[in-house]
Amino acid sequence: GSRPVKKASLVALTDAAFDKDEGVRWQIKLSLHDLGCHNPELVLRTCLEFLVKHKQLVQGHRMAIISSMEAIVRDTVKQLSQTLGKNIISMASDEMTKSSEGAEVDKLKEEASNLLVAVGCRFSDEVLAEIQQKLQPGHLPQFHEVQTLGKLSVANVYGVVPHLPGILQTMTPMLSMARQDHMKMAFTSVLGLFAQSILEYLEHSDRAPNPVLKKSLFSQEMYACYKILFSGWLRNKDNKLRSAIVVSLSYMVHLIPDEKLEDELPKLISGILTLYKKRCEPFYVTRCIWHILDTGVHMTSQVLDSQIDNLLPPLHHQICSSECELGPWCPSITLWAPASSIWKARSLLSWPP
Repeated sequence: GSRPVKKASLVALTDAAFDKDEGVRWQIKLSLHDLGCHNPELVLRTCLEFLVKHKQLVQGHRMAIISSMEAIVRDTVKQLSQTLGKNIISMASDEMTKSSEGAEVDKLKEEASNLLVAVGCRFSDEVLAEIQQKLQPGHLPQFHEVQTLGKLSVANVYGVVPHLPGILQTMTPMLSMARQDHMKMAFTSVLGLFAQSILEYLEHSDRAPNPVLKKSLFSQEMYACYKILFSGWLRNKDNKLRSAIVVSLSYMVHLIPDEKLEDELPKLISGILTLYKKRCEPFYVTRCIWHILDTGVHMTSQVLDSQIDNLLPPLHHQICSSECELGPWCPSITLWAPASSIWKARSLLSWPP
C-alpha cells in the first residue's frame, strides 16, 4: 500500500505550485495528481482550503491549483463525496464568474469551467443547478457559463439532456441580446453541442434513465435558434463565426420539426451553398449539405428533387477542385452520389458526420 499522505506536505506542494521554474511546476502537478489518485478527498480538500484561505493569490497560482484539481477529479470523480463535490462546484463557479477581465483571467475562468465539467461527469444536477441560478431571463450570461453548459452536455449526455428543454427555453430569448461576436460564438457552439448530445441521447434512448424524451421536446426551441443563426448571424463577416454556425447547423437541422424544415429546405440549401464562394471552410460547408440531405431523405422530403440544379454546379466544382487536401474525408470524394442524382444521397448516409 501507499504511505499515508501528510497534510503539511500537501500544503507545501500547493504553496509551490506556481514555482518560477516550469519544470518544477510540472513536477508538482504530477505529484499532486499521483497523491490525489490515492487519496482524492484529502488532496482536493487541501487544495480547496488553500484557495479559500488565500483569496489574494496571483491568477497564475490559482490557475495551477485548479488545473491540478481538474486532473485529479477527472480520474477519481466516482470516489468523491457529495459534500466535497458541492464545495468544489461552488468554488469553481465563483472563479468562473468573477467580474474581472483580461487574458490571464480568461485562462483562469477556462480552467474553472473545465473543473466544473469534470465534477459534472458525476454531479451533473448540482453543476446545472449552480449555473442555472445565474441564467436569469432578460440578462445576458457570461461567456464561460454558456461554454460550460455545452461542454457538460457532451461529457455527460444522460445526465444533462433531460434538463435541456428547460435550459433551451431560458436560453433561446437570450440569443437576440447577443451583440458581440464572442457571445454569438458562445451561443453558436453551445447549440451545436446541445444538438449533438440530444441526437446521441435519442439514438441510444434505451440506455437512458429517462427514455420518454422525444425530439418534439427540443424542436421548437431548436427551430427558433436555427432562424436566428441562419437568417441573422450567418451574414456576419467573421469567418470563424460563420464556420462555427455551419458546424452547429449540421446537427441542429436534425432537430427542426419536419414540416418547418420542408419549408426551409430550398432557402437553407441555397444559403449554405453560397458559402463555397465566401471565405468559409469548404469541408464544413460540404458536411452541412450532407446533413441537410440526410435529414431530407429520412423525412422523404418532396422538395429535394427541385434542388438538383442548385446542387450540381457547386458540388461538381468541389469534385474538380485541385485544392482538396482535407484527408480521408475529402468532400470531393463524398460528393459523387449527389452529383449523380439527388436520390443517390442515400448512399451518402455512410459518410461519417
